[in-house]
Order: sequence, then structure tokens, then C-alpha cells
Amino acid sequence: MPKIIKEFVADGKGCDSCESFTESMIFIGPKTSSKKYCEECVPEDDNTKEIKFVPCDAQFKCPEDHCGTELSSFREHTLGKCCSYASEENYTDDKYVYQKKVADRFDAAKRAEEVAGKEYRKAKLIAENAESKFNCFRAIRKNYQDAMATAFCEAAKDLEQMKIKEDMDEKLCCKVCFEVYDQNERKESAPTACGHKSCLKCLKSLPSKNCPTCRKDFEEIMIIF
Repeated sequence: MPKIIKEFVADGKGCDSCESFTESMIFIGPKTSSKKYCEECVPEDDNTKEIKFVPCDAQFKCPEDHCGTELSSFREHTLGKCCSYASEENYTDDKYVYQKKVADRFDAAKRAEEVAGKEYRKAKLIAENAESKFNCFRAIRKNYQDAMATAFCEAAKDLEQMKIKEDMDEKLCCKVCFEVYDQNERKESAPTACGHKSCLKCLKSLPSKNCPTCRKDFEEIMIIF
């Protein structure tokens, strides 16, 4: 017997058991609480006398997208009278519904793939731009790092030169007047008591004869040069 599954119904309630439709629908039980069955699902052991056969009055839609018919009756739908494509197919077959679902899911998956592809390309572009920016700033940082290293090396050399100069100045200059030693009145001299060096002029001119470095007492006669 022809049977139409629920996927094609536009208006109407199907069998309480399988939700499908047959040309006659069977109502069993009191009117207020009756059960509705298709011809295949009628319980064989139901002994009630309240059984009513009613022609299927549901309205159905053609699954073909290009069909111009909006709704059709059970007989029109099963005979495929709504369009030429429907007349070549048996739309009551579950196999068609399965194929239709597979096709619909393929279309949905294809659309989802396209959306995901756009998101992927957008994310890839953002990542590439971020990588380019990262590489740019890393190169700038390395340039500054190299410049800092060079500056530190030069500063270390300058400090070393200054230390050498200070050491030389300490050896060549008087600790009191800071003048360079010469062979005249600023001869390099030191008290014999401690040996701390200053120029002869400064040592002789000290009002109290104490070493400028260690404050040890000395007499002018104790100066060597």
C-alpha cells in the first residue's frame, strides 16, 4: 500500500506510531482520546469496537525544488501528478529521503567548509602580518642591542684609559698641588718617615710638617728627592 513519510507533510498529523500517512487513517478508541494509525500500524490485538476509517486529508509538498505546485493530496502526491520530475520518482520510498538528506548534508558541509576556509585564510593573513611585524621589531631590537653592546665596550675602554691616566697622573703629579713633577722646585719628593710622594715645594711650604697623605710628622731635613 502507498505510504508517505512525515518529511513530505505540509499540513496534518500522521500515525501515532510511525508518523507516516496512508490513504486511509484509522482512529481507535473514544473520540476524545482516540489513537490515530496508518494502515500498517493498526494493532492486531485491539478488540475495541470503536474503530473509524477516515480518508487521509493531510496536504503534502513535493520534494522537488522546481515544482510549481504548492500542496497536493495523498493520491496526487503518490501518483506524482504535481510535476514531471515527481512522476518519474517514487517519493514515498525511504531511499529517496535518505538520498535527499545526504545531499542536504553535503550542501551544508560544503557551505560550512567555505565559511571555515574564509576564516582560515583570514586567520592565516593575520598570523602572517603578526609574524612580519614581530620580525621587524626583533630586527630593530637587535640593532639597538648591538649599539648598546658597542657603547658599553667603548665606555669600558674609556674607563680603562681614564684609570690608566689617573694612575699615571698619580705617579707624575703632586698629591697637594696636582702639578706635574719637574726638575726644579716641583721635584718629586717624599718624607723618609713614610715615603708618600709630593712635590718638594709643597712639602717645604707646609706650615706644620705632617705628611699630606698619612699625616705622619717629619722634619724638612728628612725630605728626600
